[in-house]
Amino acid sequence: MAKLIQDNNGNWEIIVAWGEEDIIQQAEDDGVNLTPAQVHRVMMVIVRSHDACIGINWDVISSAIDYVLGEMGEGEGHSEKTGQAQGSNQS
Repeated sequence: MAKLIQDNNGNWEIIVAWGEEDIIQQAEDDGVNLTPAQVHRVMMVIVRSHDACIGINWDVISSAIDYVLGEMGEGEGHSEKTGQAQGSNQS
C-alpha cells in the first residue's frame, strides 16, 4: 500500500507499507505456512537487508522467506519445494 502524505513541515512524502498479511499471502502462494515468529523474522530480514535501489517487492519477500526457512533448517526454501516461480503474487 502506498500513501502520499504531508509532514509537519509541509514536505510531501511517499509512504509504502507492507504488512504481515503480505508475507503470509506470498508464503501461501508458494505453498508454505509460516508461524507468527517466522513472519516476524521475515519482516526483520527485509528491513535489515533493505536496498533502496531495489525496494521491497514480491521477489524480495520470497527471498526473505527462503532465507528464514533455510536458517531454521527447513531446507533450501519454498521455491524449490513447490516448483513455483518466485514473485507469483503480483497484486
